[in-house]
Amino acid sequence: MNENMYNAEAAIIGGLMLFPVECSQAFERLTANDFENPYASKAFEAILNAHKNGEKYDAAIFGSSNAEPEVKEFVMTACQTFLSTENFDGYVGTVKDNSLKKKTKEKLQEIIFEENDYQKIISDIESIVDKAKEEAEPSNFGDYLADYLLKLDEPVNLSDRIKSGFSKLDKNTRGFRKGSLCYIGAYPGTGKTSFAINVSDCNIKEHKMVQFFSLEMSKQQILDRFFSSSLGIDYTNIDMHKLHNEEKDEIIDYAGRILAKNNVEIVDNVYTIEAIGGRISKFKPDLVIVDFLQNIRTAKPFKAKKEQVDYISAELKRFARVNECAIICLSQLKRSLDKPRMSDLKESGNLEADGDYIILMYRPYVTDKVNYRPEETQLLLDKNKYGECGVIDMYFDTKHQKFLDIESRYEEQQEA
Repeated sequence: MNENMYNAEAAIIGGLMLFPVECSQAFERLTANDFENPYASKAFEAILNAHKNGEKYDAAIFGSSNAEPEVKEFVMTACQTFLSTENFDGYVGTVKDNSLKKKTKEKLQEIIFEENDYQKIISDIESIVDKAKEEAEPSNFGDYLADYLLKLDEPVNLSDRIKSGFSKLDKNTRGFRKGSLCYIGAYPGTGKTSFAINVSDCNIKEHKMVQFFSLEMSKQQILDRFFSSSLGIDYTNIDMHKLHNEEKDEIIDYAGRILAKNNVEIVDNVYTIEAIGGRISKFKPDLVIVDFLQNIRTAKPFKAKKEQVDYISAELKRFARVNECAIICLSQLKRSLDKPRMSDLKESGNLEADGDYIILMYRPYVTDKVNYRPEETQLLLDKNKYGECGVIDMYFDTKHQKFLDIESRYEEQQEA
């Protein structure tokens, strides 16, 4: 242990003993495990316990026979050498930073020597580094606050937001924010994949970087639906390869434009949350689609499915924040005869808390084919951290696997 660290730890103990009120900030930023000197660690633990119990922490708390003589001597020396509270904040920061470096190094060594899966090593390292950044002492909050105040007059750049392409939904959300997580829940057969493809197409045309993880369908199936909805080509014709020459030319032309922009990646061979995280950090997307939550696996062992889903959800939230992208994750719903609710998200766990936006898709025809038409659809915006919630009526064009705003549907009919 170097002299500077010894002096910093001694200064914290001396400051708490002599100036308990002025130095109480240490209790919020440090734990006993942050101290490298074992005597400083034991002294801090004793002082912290006294603080929690509302006791006065002076030399008396070290007077019991349980306190080691070395701890008593360390505390006495710390009090005698403590000069002033002027740089106390700096001492706390020094100890905290040293503790984080040590813990991070130990965890990295543990991963490298014990883990064999390369993708998991990369994912775990990224997770540890991100966590260390979150726990690190802030560099200068004053500078950040000044920068924040200067930006208050700057107009929000809405072009940086992730639009859905549906006017009412975009009006309510004002575009999905980067760093956010959105869950879209629906019963099987409702069209959640088609909806996600529609959103992807909107952002591809906006020149955004779009990454689509398909854990259920192949790349070909995704592309079939993508070109059908984007170009207005009958899905059956694409599926059965019965295309007119004009339709083939449209698809070839659009595919060429996508290749030229190089702003799309469809992944259909990745199934673990660790691998998904690695691909996201490599591709640097603006929008990520994950289809769908219940098919994601993890290399970490969990006793219950709910615990696994909670972990995966927390990782998706972290990926969105760290990579500054919007993540839209599709999820199945529990079967119900009524309109779906947030609690119907399958293995919901922490999904309701992690999601910045939660959208439930409802097509009554899926559960009642007698009284409803297949086109009738509602989006239930059940959670929106940044705007209004509400019900949005939609129309599902089954021929082209495309959702439309009600107004857009009538406009298209008039043009036809």
